[in-house]
Amino acid sequence: MVSVSINFANNKEVMKRIDSLGKYLRKAMREALVPSAKAVKKEAIPNVRTRTGKTRGSLDFSTERMSAHIGSDYFALRFLEGGTSPHTIKPKHKKVLSDGNTIFGKLVMHPGHRAMPSLRPALESCRQDIQQFFFVEIDRAITKAGQA
Repeated sequence: MVSVSINFANNKEVMKRIDSLGKYLRKAMREALVPSAKAVKKEAIPNVRTRTGKTRGSLDFSTERMSAHIGSDYFALRFLEGGTSPHTIKPKHKKVLSDGNTIFGKLVMHPGHRAMPSLRPALESCRQDIQQFFFVEIDRAITKAGQA
């Protein structure tokens, strides 16, 4: 899976502060993850390079405790995001490489493909929005904690 993550669970200092404010802040942090992940996904979709539409359609997000994962299980996205280096392509079960109409030969030197990232730039461009989602939810949690 190719993905970017928003994760606070591994930051001990942040988790200690969250624990000190109790259940209200934990809930606020979880609630801020969903709009944050939606914003990153929305920002990434127009920037995904695609010919068939499968890559764009495969982008999704999930949240779990104190983290959100935005990405795709679509196999080709990893090559679009990270690029490929030059490599040799060999036939696996035949003597030559062919698409049915054209015979390419016994070996093909693929020149590689430059990276065309969409997830990481989307996360970076949404950084301010993500902070704002968290500030709003934290303020709401502090208000609720004060009323309880």
